[in-house]
Amino acid sequence: MTRRVRWTLLTVLFITGAAHSPLLAQSPQATISGIITDSTGAVVPGVQVTAINPATTQRGAAVTNGQGFFVLTQLAIGDYTVEAEKAGFKKFVRQGLTLTTGATVALDIRLEIGAATDTVTITGETPLLQTRTSDVSTLIESKTVQDLPLGDRRTLNIIKLTGAAVFVAYDSGAKPNFSLAGGRTQSQMFWIDGGSGQNMRLGIGQVDIDPPVETVQEVKVLSNNYAAEYGGSAGGVIIATTKSGGNQFHGSLFEYLRNDALDAANFFAPIVNGEKQKAPLRYNVFGGTLGGPVWLPKKAFGPAGYDGHNKTFFFFAYEGTRRLEGLVRTFHGNVGSAAMLQRGGRNRQLRGRVHESLLRHRHEGSARAGARRDDLRPGHYARRRQEHGSHAIRRKQDQSSRPGRA
Repeated sequence: MTRRVRWTLLTVLFITGAAHSPLLAQSPQATISGIITDSTGAVVPGVQVTAINPATTQRGAAVTNGQGFFVLTQLAIGDYTVEAEKAGFKKFVRQGLTLTTGATVALDIRLEIGAATDTVTITGETPLLQTRTSDVSTLIESKTVQDLPLGDRRTLNIIKLTGAAVFVAYDSGAKPNFSLAGGRTQSQMFWIDGGSGQNMRLGIGQVDIDPPVETVQEVKVLSNNYAAEYGGSAGGVIIATTKSGGNQFHGSLFEYLRNDALDAANFFAPIVNGEKQKAPLRYNVFGGTLGGPVWLPKKAFGPAGYDGHNKTFFFFAYEGTRRLEGLVRTFHGNVGSAAMLQRGGRNRQLRGRVHESLLRHRHEGSARAGARRDDLRPGHYARRRQEHGSHAIRRKQDQSSRPGRA
């Protein structure tokens, strides 16, 4: 076996192992943990706990330990149904449990004695508080991201909603430059789906990616007191989670338009003939999204057909941008006073003097330029040397003709 083949197999094994191992660092996924007790308050070990996502039917399972404690990790954001069951107790079902980006939810369960065929279903409870963490954070949900009139339709403008961000520059396609939680500009961390979204090669680690608005599911902004797993930040952490496909096909088309015909003139816009002038602007953001299960009909693909319901999903998005903008500049020529310019005769005389002056200046400049061009013509240097030599001979003759001193 060659060395290249061995390294290839090792790489494949490493990737496969990493895909099946829990990657906990900087994870945008959620966690559910709690203690299960019976009606008397005693802990119940060996209870099977399952969290099910109805949109994808994906499951997370755990079993309580000797202290009745369980933890469910690596749960994608969304709505879940939590089930707990053990022989001798009624089945516990909690529906409509919403998990958000990076959430650590505490869910303590009390089982009632009864037959396993009996079910206790709980719905419509007050949303659970995150008592497992002490970070100061703000969660911006998908509906808020989509419905807000974001400036230039750029995602990171929603960080302004937290009240802890001060933007320095984020216009006309520039990279976001802002201060978060009192830190220095471009000193915050930005994670997207668990990976870094920053340019760490040169200088400071500025945010180097701006995901389309239609692809963002949630954005969580950690202002202070966040966990050590979000290290490398001197002023806040931003965690973005993108959308994912499900068992149902869904998509969208969008068009965002800005045009100077729909804009008001700037307060400092120049005024011409009593009207403010607006700079030309044509700005379009357009695209679409599509998500769902990976489905390859066997009639079309034969043996390669595949049905990814409840197993494999995809999400695709495209966003295009076209921006044309201009500037309005006015030239004000101040030659003499306004009263002088308003007088017809003096105005004509003044224009004549200015015109003659410009012509004379142009003629003198052309003459000087012509003289300089003549200096560069072939043979001019020899002529200059010859004239200089004749001048030296005449000067010598003049000196010889002078009477000498006594």
